[in-house]
Amino acid sequence: MDIESLMSIVGLSSLISLIVNAIISYIMKKKMIKFTRRTEEIQSRYHDILANMLVVLDVKNLIHVDLSHKRIQILDSMSTDEIHKHFYDQVNASLVFAHVYASDSVLEKLQDFITNPTKKKYKETAKAMRKDLWD
Repeated sequence: MDIESLMSIVGLSSLISLIVNAIISYIMKKKMIKFTRRTEEIQSRYHDILANMLVVLDVKNLIHVDLSHKRIQILDSMSTDEIHKHFYDQVNASLVFAHVYASDSVLEKLQDFITNPTKKKYKETAKAMRKDLWD
């Protein structure tokens, strides 16, 4: 084997290595973007659920919920009990939808809260959500 053949093999190997590295980098970047978007979406959903849970605990916590102008007008026409029921129903509906993205631990804690809403169960649910997102 002469030097020219050896250099051709080394050059070709380098080119193949560069192409494989570029493909792997592209795939990894695509997976990281997907993971980041997924985490952001779940975090947003958990935030909304926790805000609704706060209103279930005490209707005065309504200030912590991001409401549209139209929704504010609708809620203004409701009694405190109706508002409480509305947000309780929202949390209950969230449990159904959460089966798509939440961990079993979050689902269990959310169900516990729905069964008997307390501050302690709120905190346990929030901790399960934090663990789901960051562990």
